[in-house]
This record gives sequence, C-alpha cells and structure tokens, in this order.
Amino acid sequence: MRSSSTAIRRRESDRDSDAASTIHHTLRLFRAICRHLSLRVDPCLAAIAPIRRVDLKAAEILKANGRFPVHPPPALFGAVPGVEVGDEFIYRIELAIVRLHRPPENGIDYDTINGLATSIVVSDRYLDSWNVSDGLLSYIGMGGFGGRKVEPKDQKMEKGNLALKRSMDAKKPVRVIYGIRDLKRNTASVFFYDGLYIVEGWKKVIGSNDCFLFEFQLRRMEGQRRCEKWETLFEKKKVWGWKQLRSACDSGKKLLAK
Repeated sequence: MRSSSTAIRRRESDRDSDAASTIHHTLRLFRAICRHLSLRVDPCLAAIAPIRRVDLKAAEILKANGRFPVHPPPALFGAVPGVEVGDEFIYRIELAIVRLHRPPENGIDYDTINGLATSIVVSDRYLDSWNVSDGLLSYIGMGGFGGRKVEPKDQKMEKGNLALKRSMDAKKPVRVIYGIRDLKRNTASVFFYDGLYIVEGWKKVIGSNDCFLFEFQLRRMEGQRRCEKWETLFEKKKVWGWKQLRSACDSGKKLLAK
C-alpha cells in the first residue's frame, strides 16, 4: 500500500513538473514575442500609428501556433502548478496564459458549471481596507460602476458576485492577484500573485456613486509564504512606471519565480 501511494505521489509530482515547465516555456515565448514586436516598430511609423497593445498581438501569434487556446480553458481551482506566491506578471493576459485568471477584464473568474469562483484580481485603488499583517482583504464586487456613456447602478448578486458567495458557502479557496497601477496610464502595469484566500463574509455598502455595492471579506490562508515585495510596495504606496517595467523585462530580469 505504501509503495502504491508513493508511486501515485510521484506521478502527480511529475505531472505538476510538466505543467510548470510548459507554463514557464510559454510565458518566456510570449515575452520574447512582445519584445520582438516592440523592437520592430519603425520610429517614424510609431509616431503616427504606435502599437499600443503588443500583448494582444503576441497572444494572437501564440493562438495561431497552438500555444494559447482560442477559447478559455476549463476553470482551475486552488493552486496552479508552476505558479508560486510572489510571481510577477507584466501583462494581464499573462494571467490567462498561465491559467491563473482567465477573463481579460472582469475582476472575478468563476466556473459556469458549478458556479464557484476561482480567482479575483484586486486593483490597488480598492485596498483601503487591506491589512498586511493580518492578511485581511475587503474586496468590492463586480459590475455597476458605469463609464463614460453608462450610468452607475446597483450591483447584482449574480455572475462573479454570486460565485464568490457560493465559494464562501462551500468554504472553497480563491486565488488572489493584486494589480499595481501606472499612474500615467491609469491601468495596472504589474500583477502579483498573493496565494489562496477564503471568503468569510459579505455585505451591502453604499459606494461613492450612491449605488449599492457588494463588499466581500476574505482572509489569507495560513501556511503560505509571504509576498514581501508586494507588501513593501503597498506600504510605501509605490507605483512602478511602465518604462521601468519594460526596462526590467528587456534586461532579462526574472519576473517569474522558479
């Protein structure tokens, strides 16, 4: 019985190792394509029609070569093989490449079959209630914020919001990724994976637009390594500039932990 259990664990370890190897290879390839696309741009043409989203063009190339699924892959719960706490990602689409968080825009990823949440992306603009020492997070639900031509409205207990509530009821952990903004672009320019959290509760609150929002309370699971770089950035309110990130990537900095 013991030898059988050992063999099973060895096979599982081999599968995780293979998955991790595939993830790292695909991510390195994606970043190489991004750098190549950036360097190919003619300076004269760039001033007229700059390539603003080399990440999307790189993803199209991966899809065309079968390295990135055209349709979203099945939902993955819990830890992702090959991804460690503290790993950094420059482009949001990289989260989908490694299967950490699939939606390109929505902050909550969930399985449409069982209705449970798999992961959330937290913008630093909503971290006023995050306590670094206690690992507590207050997360504002999705929807209702409005836009240039859309009026804000009350959030509804549906889709991602309902999935977080169901995860709370089922006591299933969700992955948490934090996004740090580039103030000049007002978009997240680096993402950190902070590990697994448990949804402990939720409540309705009134937002700055006088509409009802859902505020979810999450607690970081014990026994995980700390994401020290993220904690330092949060405490110092430091925002990495896009040029700094690009320079770090081009100089060969290891942005994904081994």
